[in-house]
Amino acid sequence: MAKVDQKMRKTGADDKQLKKFDDQHYLVIKKIIAEHGYPRQEQVGKKVMTDFWTLIQHQTQDSELQQACLQNCDFGQIEKAYLTDRVLVNAKKKQIYSTQFKKVKNKFVPHPIKNKKQADSLRKEIGLKPLFEYTKQINDMFKNRL
Repeated sequence: MAKVDQKMRKTGADDKQLKKFDDQHYLVIKKIIAEHGYPRQEQVGKKVMTDFWTLIQHQTQDSELQQACLQNCDFGQIEKAYLTDRVLVNAKKKQIYSTQFKKVKNKFVPHPIKNKKQADSLRKEIGLKPLFEYTKQINDMFKNRL
């Protein structure tokens, strides 16, 4: 599921197509949690945990699910940073790690950042590239969506 998710996003699927996939994934995610609880790396391994995070990251219609996974799943530091920012941005709050972007005119820019001066040092601590480089990468990667 995560592989399909990423392929759809990188090949320029429109928002309607992405919502359809996200909605299908949502049902599977809810079933997994209901039957097995929140996954942990010791149970499913790092790859499956990262794939699960990918799907959770795109469940923006259910911020409670994202928050519960943030609290109950042992995602890696980078995944936690992305999901933390996603939850904050969806709650109309400023992000911490500068991982979430929005389209403004003909480019992608970061959503508001809680402490812009600290952003790069926080990113570096967990292994993310500087915001300037990441902004360029995002704009290159998603130029087909501008």
